[in-house]
Amino acid sequence: MKTLPLMLAIFACASSALAQEGKHANSLPLNGAWQFVLGDGDEEAQAPQNQSKLKWQAVTLPGGSFTSFSDDAATKIKFVWARRTFAVSAE
Repeated sequence: MKTLPLMLAIFACASSALAQEGKHANSLPLNGAWQFVLGDGDEEAQAPQNQSKLKWQAVTLPGGSFTSFSDDAATKIKFVWARRTFAVSAE
């Protein structure tokens, strides 16, 4: 069994993914503990050597928030990086 990091660059939070979750035989639910960092998009957090430079915070998805909603947050936050590690079998 391998442990793989999953990195997501999140541009928007609208999706119908919850309606489809768990409906595929080979799917992996992505609910639960994640880490995130707000950024500009040029952090290149997909590269392991850059991840240690960022101040990651905990969030539980779905339902958790990356930040409190405000007009200031809606206009100033450019990018959200999210990551989670999980195990997959050889199959």
